[in-house]
Amino acid sequence: MERDCNFSSLISSYIKLSFRLTLFNEFIIPQLLLAESIRVLGRIPAVFKPLMSPHLAKVDAAIEPGLTMLNWTSLSLDAYIDSVYEALKELELLIDRANDLVKFRIEAVLKEMSKTTLCELPSDSPWTIEKFLKNTEVCFL
Repeated sequence: MERDCNFSSLISSYIKLSFRLTLFNEFIIPQLLLAESIRVLGRIPAVFKPLMSPHLAKVDAAIEPGLTMLNWTSLSLDAYIDSVYEALKELELLIDRANDLVKFRIEAVLKEMSKTTLCELPSDSPWTIEKFLKNTEVCFL
């Protein structure tokens, strides 16, 4: 009788664990993958989306088996999750590099260029063409 109680308790624990794993694999993992995907894709500036289409295709290719072939009993579920996170990590690294390039090279150069004075403009009254040419020549000599 005691052995039956222990066996019953063991089966009950196994069923609870199985249910938790099913819940985790079917609902929580896909939600985490979706949230991470949305977060990473949301970081792509609109001007870069056409340039990143090959990399977006890699992420889509990594996600696709989970949409069509895998279920919670699949043996390759861990490999699938790792491949999706790896593709997202590579895309995020590319996004970081592209954003750094824009910020520290392009925007910095444009900001420096905007500080350069090309010509002096009058503040009180209009200049004649001759005076404008003379002042402009003085600025560049």
